[in-house]
Amino acid sequence: MNQSEIYKSKPKRYNDVEGAKNILDSSLEKYVKNAKAQDIQYLNEIVSRNVSIKFREGSVNEIVADVAVLGDELGDKVLLDLVSEVLRNGRRVRNNGSSK
Repeated sequence: MNQSEIYKSKPKRYNDVEGAKNILDSSLEKYVKNAKAQDIQYLNEIVSRNVSIKFREGSVNEIVADVAVLGDELGDKVLLDLVSEVLRNGRRVRNNGSSK
């Protein structure tokens, strides 16, 4: 379910589509924050420096985009699964961006 569908399914629960997106992103954001607490270079090493910079600025969009491109080549399968959940309602993303 994408953010628009989540919002439309329970319009009184969320202020707007952005609120629904925040719900989708929350597990991903929490996981990355915990990983960075263990290793400050986590995003630099697993994904890219650009992703690390954007995450510090408060955006998970770069994580989602870059992980979707990396797909099965990504070294962190938990991160891949979380991004897949955001993008494809739980279906894994292959390294070409398509779903399994």
